[in-house]
Amino acid sequence: MRVLPFHIPKTEKTSLHAQVDRMPHFYDILHKHPEIQITYIEKSHGTLILTDYMDDFEPGDLFIIGPNQPHMFKNDKQFYEGNENLEAFGKSIFFDQSIFGSTFLNLPENSRLKTFLESCNGNFGLNKAYSKEVSIMINDLFEMQGYGKLMKLLEILYHLAGLKPIKYLTGSTLNNYDNEGEGERMSKILDYTTNHYNENITLKTVASIASMTETSFCRYFKKRTRKSYIDFLSEVRIRQACKLLQSTDTQVAQICFQTGYNNLSNFNRKFKKITGFSPARYRQVSKASN
Repeated sequence: MRVLPFHIPKTEKTSLHAQVDRMPHFYDILHKHPEIQITYIEKSHGTLILTDYMDDFEPGDLFIIGPNQPHMFKNDKQFYEGNENLEAFGKSIFFDQSIFGSTFLNLPENSRLKTFLESCNGNFGLNKAYSKEVSIMINDLFEMQGYGKLMKLLEILYHLAGLKPIKYLTGSTLNNYDNEGEGERMSKILDYTTNHYNENITLKTVASIASMTETSFCRYFKKRTRKSYIDFLSEVRIRQACKLLQSTDTQVAQICFQTGYNNLSNFNRKFKKITGFSPARYRQVSKASN
């Protein structure tokens, strides 16, 4: 695998591409493209992975991914087990940030829109309280053709530009990959970690997957992600533990072992460090809020 230079299937007659993804699981290879991507998650859950950002996604989430930002939506394990009752369903809009032209964007009435598009060089998510109304506008766009579709995109962008509850997901990642070979290496690391987080992963094992010595691997991973691999692995495991605490009544000790920890005290300490809560308190708070 590698960071694929993904080609969005636009035609000469369109300046944007609207795409529905409905399948057993989302496209799960680290990739990038020059277009800005707006994605609304209708169904499924998993982990959104960017170069120096990783967090869960679930129905109702909306993300804006900047141009040439390596990313992938990695569904949880059960979406790969052939369960016909599970599906990944999302709607995306892809467009080049220059489609409106500098003359249009430099009009005084468009200053807010211009600022917003310039900010789209990074990645961010929208507060769920606001993502639903944007999803309705996205659905409207899918029903339109030609000029109407372009105008609806403009309406969506104006709406997003006026919203404050935006969470920035990462800084620029453009310089984190010097070539496709490095992207391939990082993709292998991410894929192995998300598939084997519940096993006894050693630095020796993951460094071998990256075809590096342990020392070189630790330096490499810290430089690319701004965190150590051990911290990254802990985040993956604790996020999976959070999902189990929210969605099941499985005992905390069992969740500890299911997510790759073999010591309950260590699990509790890591969990509180990352979430700010003990596992029991996290379950109590999350269930009370649902």
